[in-house]
Amino acid sequence: MQIEVSYKNEDSSKCISGIELLLMGIYTLTLPYISQLYNSKFMNILFTSGGIVTIYYVIKSIIVYEKNKRKFLRSREDLIKESYDIDPELDDNDEDDEI
Repeated sequence: MQIEVSYKNEDSSKCISGIELLLMGIYTLTLPYISQLYNSKFMNILFTSGGIVTIYYVIKSIIVYEKNKRKFLRSREDLIKESYDIDPELDDNDEDDEI
């Protein structure tokens, strides 16, 4: 459902989240079959896949954090530039008031 809505709205971040949910659902549904097929190696498979998922989400969190940080700094930089831009007409008027 989330993938369809993101496709209609052309929102790639929602589409990626939908794909993540889909893959986690598939993984969760296949766990009982993996345990039946590889009973002796199930714990190793579980720990390995848990580690992979953990590493994925840590890397994703770092990327999202850096992206939001850059966006914030750019918006802040634009605000600083706008506040320091001096209009020459205003500058001339200030000198006339002092005299």
